[in-house]
Amino acid sequence: PPPPPPPPSPPPQSGADAATGAEGAAPPPLPAVVQVTMANVQQVFADTHTTPTILYCTASWCEPCKTLLPKVEQAVKAKRGALRLAVIDVDAVPQLAQQLRVQSVPTVIGVHAGRPIDQFVGQVNDAQLQRFVKALVRLARPDQALDDVLDDADAALAAGNIDDAERVYRELNEAAAAAEQRG
Repeated sequence: PPPPPPPPSPPPQSGADAATGAEGAAPPPLPAVVQVTMANVQQVFADTHTTPTILYCTASWCEPCKTLLPKVEQAVKAKRGALRLAVIDVDAVPQLAQQLRVQSVPTVIGVHAGRPIDQFVGQVNDAQLQRFVKALVRLARPDQALDDVLDDADAALAAGNIDDAERVYRELNEAAAAAEQRG
């Protein structure tokens, strides 16, 4: 699918009307999972410069959304702060949904550094969701790629796929030895 449109540009806030509630004070950090409102949308998008964010566009009446959301939440929480989930109720903030060009729910958009990176609409299987999450995290934390490979090797070992796990560990060891020789 084509990349999603650029994130919305809400009207600038200033002074005591800002999301901080106080002139010049820094807003409190956002949690790993945040409900997006027009009051906090500016902070959510600003924070994508430091934390890749999944925009999860949903609606209370959407049954597939209710099925997918817990999976996305679990994937985000498993990354222990490397990723944020911003839940957007398209009925509660229709102007934001319109700016994001959401035509169907669930729509899931990965955003990094204020820019949309990738998206999907509708259900995806667990492997597709994990690939989406890992790709987004790698943009901000390239070192996460090694963690992902080790996680995959550990999972193969736990599943009894000893040959696969051994192959991955051997390749990592060879890559580490080659890097040590170069550097």
